[in-house]
Amino acid sequence: MTDLGLLNAKIRESGIKLNWIEEALGLSYMGLKRKLTGETEFKVSEANKIAEVLNLSKDDFDAIFCAH
Repeated sequence: MTDLGLLNAKIRESGIKLNWIEEALGLSYMGLKRKLTGETEFKVSEANKIAEVLNLSKDDFDAIFCAH
């Protein structure tokens, strides 16, 4: 389960615009919004790309994408 609150906080902290993340993931605006609100799940490849784009540490990645 993804910790969406923490992910959204990390996106805000990064200052990276959502449209840049959409482009990096190959998603539409609505596609990304659905993932960020929990309507759909992130694929492993998408999680890895987000970690790269946001320059997440391993601890942050684990806290966001490996939350229990």
